[in-house]
Amino acid sequence: MSAPSMGYDWDIGIWNGGLMDAWNTARDAGFGMAYFNRTDLPFYYALAEAFTIGDQYFQSTFTATDPNRLHQFTGSNGLSVNSSYNVLDDSEPAGMEWKTIGEVFEENNITWKVYQEQDNFGDNAFEWFEQYKNATPGNPLHDKGLVRSENFTEDFRSDINSGKLPQVSILIAPAWLSEHATNHPADGQELSSKIIQILGANKTVYSKTAFILNYDEGGQFFDHHWTPTPPPTEADGKSNIPVWGEISKTPYAAIPAGNPIGLGFRVPLMLISPWSRGGYVYSEVSDHTSTLKFIEKRFNVTFDTISPWRRAVTSDLTHGFDFEHPDYSWPDLPGTEGDWNKTADQCEHLPPPVVPVEQHLPKQEEGVRKSRSLPYYLEATFDIDASTK
Repeated sequence: MSAPSMGYDWDIGIWNGGLMDAWNTARDAGFGMAYFNRTDLPFYYALAEAFTIGDQYFQSTFTATDPNRLHQFTGSNGLSVNSSYNVLDDSEPAGMEWKTIGEVFEENNITWKVYQEQDNFGDNAFEWFEQYKNATPGNPLHDKGLVRSENFTEDFRSDINSGKLPQVSILIAPAWLSEHATNHPADGQELSSKIIQILGANKTVYSKTAFILNYDEGGQFFDHHWTPTPPPTEADGKSNIPVWGEISKTPYAAIPAGNPIGLGFRVPLMLISPWSRGGYVYSEVSDHTSTLKFIEKRFNVTFDTISPWRRAVTSDLTHGFDFEHPDYSWPDLPGTEGDWNKTADQCEHLPPPVVPVEQHLPKQEEGVRKSRSLPYYLEATFDIDASTK
């Protein structure tokens, strides 16, 4: 299946002021809602049931890969740092130079490394910044942030087994294992399985590691779920949290300025660690800056690029873990060998999907999942003016 349109103009149209009702009218039609069952992706199902899955984890922005990765690698797409850039597409403009997480790591003596191959699908956001472009071998921004290898999973394995795994690792999939549209989810499942099993095989490292599996954007396939956004104007609602850095300042294509840049649509999140065992669901609102706030909490650092609204609304992921009751056992996870060949054969020989003549809603699996407790305390106050209609 090819990729649907996923630019900011399409996404704002789909969002439609929060109605979320224009998936097949605001852009190319024909991309409905589908899902993968246990026989399609057995490892991912088992992983979710052995650890913790997040069902309120959102893209950072209503658009494609690069602005979402900017939030993951820097906490901003430019707006919240008062940059002249407001990156809302995959253009990777020259001249970006606000502070990235790599520089914060260096300033605070936190060891870090990007694991990537020669083909990194253009997904390393550090590469788009001038301070990295100008970094030469010997400069930690180059050596830790830009170096590519022939097999990053084996590099990951080697560093784990030799005691060289840094405090923060960033793993970037090659294009064919990225799950991006025509790159099959079963292929990405194979990569996830390999990396996670490498971690689980070393009990010493696993016992003190949190592995966060997330996706920069979801391909903009249909999701029924409403997404949290800041009010652009008081007519849309009032906020006691400043919303600067979250409302677009310039038009984009046919979309006027003054629209929220996010949060975007939901994407998968899995938390793999001794403190997230047990098949829990974690439902605190989160986005890519949440992973940065998790790092802040762990290492007592601050990423000043995260906007005040995002600081207040999105989590630091810590409530997805139970740090007082770790379970150091490793689950029995199914193998993935052959799954990717099977899906390749299906895509090559089976006909493309068509809209069913008789449509029906999918049937949810029976049962109840355990949920992590949420830190929300909800309160509403209001006044009624009887003199107005």
